[in-house]
Amino acid sequence: MQQRVDKDQGLGVPEAMVLRDNVDRKLVKQTVMTSVYGVTFVGARQQIGNRLKERGWDDERLVYKTSCYGARVSFLAAHLVFQCNFMPVCSSVCVSVHLPVCVKSQTAASLTAVAYECLL
Repeated sequence: MQQRVDKDQGLGVPEAMVLRDNVDRKLVKQTVMTSVYGVTFVGARQQIGNRLKERGWDDERLVYKTSCYGARVSFLAAHLVFQCNFMPVCSSVCVSVHLPVCVKSQTAASLTAVAYECLL
């Protein structure tokens, strides 16, 4: 997430410029940990907003805009990690030992394709 915020900061994204010194484990941990249970964008935004408020952020509009940006970036980062690394490997292992692969997430279509390719 920090890499994306740094990149966006260089592009002049206002939310990235505000968030740049606040990205740490505590800010994103809850969102990342609950993403496997299907946390919604709204839930992720609220979680990040709560962490910002704990840090003394009191401008509601700024908290909202920044937490929306943070939720988008954290979802993108999690999607890239799970789709490109963890989930395809797990689905490949499951399919290789004839276990069903059942995923309830936004990446289910990608995982189904990976599992099918392993069967070929």
